Amino acid sequence: MVLWGICSLGQAFTHSASGLIACRFFLGAFETGVGPSTPLFLSFWYQRNELVTRVAIYFGASTVAGTFAGAVAYGVLKDLDGVHAIPTIALGLLSFIVLPDMPESAGRWLTEEERRLAIQRTKSSGNTDRNPFDKKQFLAAVVDYKVWLAVIIYIGLNVALASFSIFLPTIIRDMGFSSLKAQLLSIPPYVVACLLVFIVSWNSDRTLQRGYHIIAVCSLGVLGYIFLLASLNVSLRYTGAILVACSIYPIIPLTLSWVFNNQLGHTNRAVAIGMVSMIAQCFSMLGTQIYKTEDSPRYVKGHVVCLVFLILAAISAGLLRFLLSRENKKRDQEHGEPETMDMSELNIEGIYDKHPQFRYAL
Repeated sequence: MVLWGICSLGQAFTHSASGLIACRFFLGAFETGVGPSTPLFLSFWYQRNELVTRVAIYFGASTVAGTFAGAVAYGVLKDLDGVHAIPTIALGLLSFIVLPDMPESAGRWLTEEERRLAIQRTKSSGNTDRNPFDKKQFLAAVVDYKVWLAVIIYIGLNVALASFSIFLPTIIRDMGFSSLKAQLLSIPPYVVACLLVFIVSWNSDRTLQRGYHIIAVCSLGVLGYIFLLASLNVSLRYTGAILVACSIYPIIPLTLSWVFNNQLGHTNRAVAIGMVSMIAQCFSMLGTQIYKTEDSPRYVKGHVVCLVFLILAAISAGLLRFLLSRENKKRDQEHGEPETMDMSELNIEGIYDKHPQFRYAL
């Protein structure tokens, strides 16, 4: 965060296109690790049935910030060059002091009893690995079908997310509104989506069901794009935009938490989430190129592409859930149903999620 804040600050002092491009390049390079690493950090502190809600708080907060960032930047900070970077740098420095890495090293902020409880809680969810890097885990993650199906789900999300976040004001403007009113009307979809992120994530944690929730919210997005495609009625198309927002944002915490729930071992988990984020983010470039000026006001091509990718995400989620459910049933038949999901006493070293007493989150 400190390095990306410095790059952001550097933009205030550049006087050429090449300098700005260099700042933006390094800004992206330093910023890219924060998205996947924050949920990874949370996975070391929270149990399987708590994780989606915590990840949702993180991404939900960024959704709210994105809603009002433009207005704040223009209305409050328009004459304060470089100030945008200062909170990022300050928060990055503060995190070195107040943010513990793992429960084992949280002695400064937790009592000994609280620290032991935190360690026990995460051990019960399979966080017993103490290897800083394991080559076997690395290779296992690279060839794991669970990871690749999660990649496809996240690709479907990123195509729709990239296009929606960039082109929503334009889509609303071409419904017949002024540019200023289009900016204002782009706020409600984010607000409704933020609320749904928390509701869906809470219910997903309550039931420990990920796949069904992803399929459900993908279906909302498909319906939203159908509304945008099928009619010139402004109210129906605006409703479609809200449904799309309600679809794409809940997929983020659901997918990332599903990966964490089913990948045991620190290296395995880190590689898996890195693959999902890195590969899927490459497809964000597609999302930025599918809405063309000549396609206005219907934007049929862009809507159809996003619709197809959301359907692909839903199919992948359904397939992943089916395969995981089949594996759980196979283990139940061969080893019996586990009496508890507490994994703190299990020796998972070397086998991790292949342990006969481990059951995948569905």
